[in-house]
This record gives sequence, structure tokens and C-alpha cells, in this order.
Amino acid sequence: MKLSYKILNEIADYMEAGFKCFVHKKTHEIIAIPDENRFPGTDLNDEENAWAADIRKIDENPDYIEIDSMESSDSFRVMEDFALSLPEGATKIRLLTVLEGHKPFANFNHQIHNAGKEREQWFKLRREQEIEWLKNQLGSRNEL
Repeated sequence: MKLSYKILNEIADYMEAGFKCFVHKKTHEIIAIPDENRFPGTDLNDEENAWAADIRKIDENPDYIEIDSMESSDSFRVMEDFALSLPEGATKIRLLTVLEGHKPFANFNHQIHNAGKEREQWFKLRREQEIEWLKNQLGSRNEL
């Protein structure tokens, strides 16, 4: 069974915000919990945390499957493809330069937030690529 664009978009929103997503195989309910790698100091084992009930629900029900986020190499490729697709100009040069340097993800993000019309093009393309990633990942699984 395929997930709707609305559900895929919701999953992409959560993942972009730093959450791990779990989807119920039959109902397609989404449960999002913080990714401890993205939120250092978050103790998801603490029974008093805001996600304790959701974590128990996931642990007790094998019908929830975890959705993998895009690998950093794939994310880098999306950024690089976007930069290469731009017409010659200052934005293209800045983006390609930061991709070759130290901390390319943070520096690309800084540059794109200060870009003009390319900023909106980037966010649209990135979301399209995230949705495609999710479709491909879920399409290759037998769980859904």
C-alpha cells in the first residue's frame, strides 16, 4: 500500500525538524519522536518525557515501522545537483564554494537563506527530493 502525498509531506516535515518517524502498516498513523542524534541530551528512556507513551506504543506494536531519513551523502548530492543547475552567477559560485569547504551543510544552509529567488527554488526542490526518497524507500519495502 502506498502512502498519500499528505502523509509523505508530514513525514518529511517531522524529519526535517529532527524527528524519527514511525508509520503504522495498516492505519498509516505517524508517530514522531526526537532523534537523539539531533537533540543531544534528550533521554527517551525517561518515563516522564513527553514521548514516553508514543515510545511504548511503538515498542509494543510491531506494526509500526521506522522510516529512515536520507543519508548525508544523498543530501549532499541534492545540494550539489541544485547548485550545478543554477545559471552562472554569484549564488551558484557561493554554493559550489561552500560545498567544497569545511561544514558544507551548515554553510550551504547559511548561503541559501541569504539567496534571492534561488532560496524558494531550493526549498521546493529539496521537498520534492525528500518525497521521492520516501516513496522509493517505502516502495522497496514489503511492510506497507
